[in-house]
Amino acid sequence: MCIGTLIGCSKPQGLYIRSELQILAVNSGQVGPQVTQPIARVYKSPDDLPASAGQWLITAESADFAFVDWSRRDVVAVTLGQKPTSGFGIRIDRVVATDWGLEVDVTEIAPRPGQQVAQVVTHPWAAALVFKSDNTVISQLNISRAR
Repeated sequence: MCIGTLIGCSKPQGLYIRSELQILAVNSGQVGPQVTQPIARVYKSPDDLPASAGQWLITAESADFAFVDWSRRDVVAVTLGQKPTSGFGIRIDRVVATDWGLEVDVTEIAPRPGQQVAQVVTHPWAAALVFKSDNTVISQLNISRAR
């Protein structure tokens, strides 16, 4: 018997539910949380948001995020961690609710070879507004690279 869903347990075939969540709005940028490693989180209320969220998540370009109806919506946020230059980005492509948690598919965007970039440390991030689910964790983060 497997206890715990994130510790190498295998999923029984055909015994769990998968439901793709519609992405209602997205926001992204290059100056997000000051973290060194990729992080993915589900925010279920404004109390869950880090204090710095007003500086990066809720911007003038993202009115949908400034007025979230937390009784009906969740915010899924992913950061790439620290990058050495500008030109990096991230896109949330899909969010799937399962019995184990949310599975999030993202695409990492990197500068093209030879592309001029600013020599400045960045912290790329993306957020998606989705319909509220019972899931409180991201059980799987799938990162692919843009080609």
